[in-house]
Amino acid sequence: MSQYYFRTANDAGGPSGDPLEFESAENARRQAVLFVSEMLRERPDMVWDGDVRFDVTTEEGLILFTIMVVGVQSPAVSIRPQPLLPS
Repeated sequence: MSQYYFRTANDAGGPSGDPLEFESAENARRQAVLFVSEMLRERPDMVWDGDVRFDVTTEEGLILFTIMVVGVQSPAVSIRPQPLLPS
């Protein structure tokens, strides 16, 4: 089994926290998607607070996978509807 680190883009430097062990990089990649989906389920406003970037790295800090979630608000959300003029 190999060791992998999950970290957000806000984590400075190399790996932080305890390593996670998976049989393959493919398993680490699948688990990263599940982890990010759970994190967003618990804190959905993260998407609107800024881009969410999540890396899976080796012990040496080599980034193997990156998951990015970007929320984009349309300008239409900030436009107030104008009353219709009678025809």
